[in-house]
Amino acid sequence: MNCAIRINPLQDSSNSKKKAVSVMYIKKGIACIAFGCDSANTMNSGIFGEGSWLGSLMIHQPLSIHATIEELEPVEAICFPKDKIDILAKQDPMIYKWLYHATVKTQQQWLLAQVTSLHDRHTRVVFSLLEIARLTKQVQGSYTKVNASQKQLSTITGISRPRLNETLKMLELCNEISIERGSIHLIDIEKLRIRLNVLNTTIEIG
Repeated sequence: MNCAIRINPLQDSSNSKKKAVSVMYIKKGIACIAFGCDSANTMNSGIFGEGSWLGSLMIHQPLSIHATIEELEPVEAICFPKDKIDILAKQDPMIYKWLYHATVKTQQQWLLAQVTSLHDRHTRVVFSLLEIARLTKQVQGSYTKVNASQKQLSTITGISRPRLNETLKMLELCNEISIERGSIHLIDIEKLRIRLNVLNTTIEIG
């Protein structure tokens, strides 16, 4: 599409003062988009990486959403401004099919985030670790690595640093993870996945 604009980093596109409405495609990197409120510790966080589409759900909605964005890996994205999308849609109705395609997977990610936020801190932490790991390019033959600091995980999960540290230490004592400065290694992914079985009562993770 001739309407595409490369942006880097993702934070540049999230400045609410710009009021720019667009659809974005993440070409590289990992980012978490989190919504929460000061009066509760619940956080609704979507974790997105290479191949993710953002903004297609809201492009024709008169809403301004204020979110916290955490870049876990530097993001390079391609931006499709709404005004140019509208021009293309008048020329080719298949643009709406593209917008629908861009919406489906994002909806699934947000639904998972909402369901996970209903559960305890252990479930929320494990879910976040596995989601980040899924989007991270790994070194073959090594333990799965998650490049996220405890500060970032606290923002993503909505869990205070002390409570988050307790949860991570518990998982480390169970030999399921190994904690390093600025990163976490997933030692036993199968055991971590079993901890997410509680989500199956609400939604099945494929």
